[in-house]
Amino acid sequence: MRTNRNTKSILWMIPLFVVFFCFGLLLMAQYHTHQNENDALVNESSANLAMIIKSANDNKESLEAELAILQQQLAESESLVASGNSLSSSIRNRIINLQTVTGDKQVTGPGVSVTITGESNIMYSDIIDLVNELFASGAEAVSINDTRFTIHTVIYEKETVENVRNENGETYQKESYAPTINGEELLYPIVIKAIGDPVTLKTGLTYPGGIIESLNSLYMVYPVIKKADNLVIPAADDYSYEYASTQQTTEENEES
Repeated sequence: MRTNRNTKSILWMIPLFVVFFCFGLLLMAQYHTHQNENDALVNESSANLAMIIKSANDNKESLEAELAILQQQLAESESLVASGNSLSSSIRNRIINLQTVTGDKQVTGPGVSVTITGESNIMYSDIIDLVNELFASGAEAVSINDTRFTIHTVIYEKETVENVRNENGETYQKESYAPTINGEELLYPIVIKAIGDPVTLKTGLTYPGGIIESLNSLYMVYPVIKKADNLVIPAADDYSYEYASTQQTTEENEES
């Protein structure tokens, strides 16, 4: 009787063992599946990031090449003027437009000024957003603290670390960040000037949910915007190209 009872117990445990064994196999398979999915997501994210970086670099190189062509065309047109050749009004207008785009000449005109005082804890990314919004609203020329904004302008931040003593006499390092333009720290007040239609430019900055409202509500930054009838924006610093060059088109070759 005891032998039969033990046999029955063993027979009853076999199906249970099979069930747990199969359940363990399913768990292992699910783990490997999730691991493979995670690896695929990581590889996909890395690939997407690499594509984004490559696209940004290609776009920058394309813009620099385009600007080099414009500056070459400008130099050729200015050479015609210097040689005394007569120019049509359309060509003169083209020269003016090229000088405006490349920042080669000082420009004047109506627009707006945006002043940010030293009480504002503004970041370099906020300044980039302001400039982008101005150009999106039709600005034809922009300067920051009388530095002309062009395709070569670099806005970033400068990190400063200083030793500070607290109330207990303990010394610790305090980090601070200041926006820079072309490697030079922007001193307050920061004044951004933009030439264009004053009403359109101001509306582009102050519409509900726009950049100014975001700076006010999120970062306690309160830029002062003023319309102006005659702003002066200086020319940009000279820039020399090391790799970019221009090529004549078929039409230009035929004309020459």
